[in-house]
Amino acid sequence: MRLDGLSARPAADLVFRATASDQELNALNRAVYEGLFSYSGTLAGEAVSGYAWGEIQGVPPAGTPVPPHC
Repeated sequence: MRLDGLSARPAADLVFRATASDQELNALNRAVYEGLFSYSGTLAGEAVSGYAWGEIQGVPPAGTPVPPHC
């Protein structure tokens, strides 16, 4: 995730990785990934890392979707 800095927030360049595989669930015919993620990158130019709870929602692709490898 990359966010440009604004007057109300610093710039961020972060990579999130699911800490466990198989965090996908099907909610009303759309893929939802929910669970614990590790992150690393920079915030305001300083190195940061840690853990965060995340939820990613999307529209499943046509055909037989294959979840990404976590």
